[in-house]
Formats: sequence, C-alpha cells, structure tokens
Amino acid sequence: MQIDYKSAVLAAYQKRKELGDISQNLINVTPASVRNQCLLICCDGSLDKRDEEILRVYFKQPTPERGWLHYIKNSQAEKYKQIPKILRDEVSKPGNGHMEFVAWLTDFKPRPSTSYYKSFYSYTDVVTQEVNIISPLIQNPIVDVLEPGLKNTDVGIIKGDNKDKQDQILELSKKKKGLQIKLC
Repeated sequence: MQIDYKSAVLAAYQKRKELGDISQNLINVTPASVRNQCLLICCDGSLDKRDEEILRVYFKQPTPERGWLHYIKNSQAEKYKQIPKILRDEVSKPGNGHMEFVAWLTDFKPRPSTSYYKSFYSYTDVVTQEVNIISPLIQNPIVDVLEPGLKNTDVGIIKGDNKDKQDQILELSKKKKGLQIKLC
C-alpha cells in the first residue's frame, strides 16, 4: 500500500534516529541545529539540481549569486522554526515545500515527492510496463492490460478507482509474468 510522502519521510527519519544513523544536529532538533545541518550538507558539495530546486522552493528565492552555503550561513535560525515541529510530527499538514526540505535535510530517498510517488508504479521482475499518460488531468484513467502475444484489439480493461486498479494490476501481475500494462 502506498504511504503518503509525509509519513514515509518521518518514518525514515525516526528509524534512522533509533539506529543512531543520523547527524547529531537532527537528534534534539532546534531551528539552530537545522541551520547547522544545512551548512554541513552544503559544505560537502553534494547538491544536485533537484536539491537546489528544493532549496529554491523552501527559501522562496532563486539560487543565490554567492551560492546556498553563503545564503544559509547568513540566514537567521528563525527561517527554520517550523522544521523541528514537523520532525516531531506536531504539524498535521505541512506544506509541500516544507516536506521536500525535511526530506532533503534527512537525506530521504527517493526525493523529491514526485520521484517517491513514481516509485510505486514500477513492478519490476513481475510486470513489463508501458505507461502512456495522455493527460495529467484524468482522475480515473482506463487501464488496459495487454497479455503477451495478444493483439491491441484483445485487451482486458480494468475500471474503478485508483486503489482498485492497483490491487487488480498487482493480482494479475502475480498470475502472469510478462504482462504488459498500459495506462491510458
């Protein structure tokens, strides 16, 4: 079953905290320790384009001329006051920008959330998938299940809400290896 991004990020954070596999800055979290953790991450030079986008969204500004390390170094701890509350799960509905930032801060992967949700649609070793999304606005797409060797006219159609479709696809994929699924 698909877990929402917030729950997944916080569960991974708690697990790493219990195992002692997390920075000291993230154990007893304060706004200042969040800022310090950001500095550590930026110092190691491992920011990729996705991480920079997360920072641009969180700080609500374009990439600073002198870089994120300089920007964060000169930022006030006040900018991070919501993050400790989110990590303690005291915020019921944090904004997407905040959750993406927490994922970056705690090194949660896959990130960003779009990559996390896409990971639910790879049925490796069981299903060969061909996904053609015609429109992101379609709420209840028709799922065509093409069995190997069948013509496009010989198609099984699964209809219903997204959870029903996922369950049916998984059930079919367990029964028939090499099943091709086409989301239309």
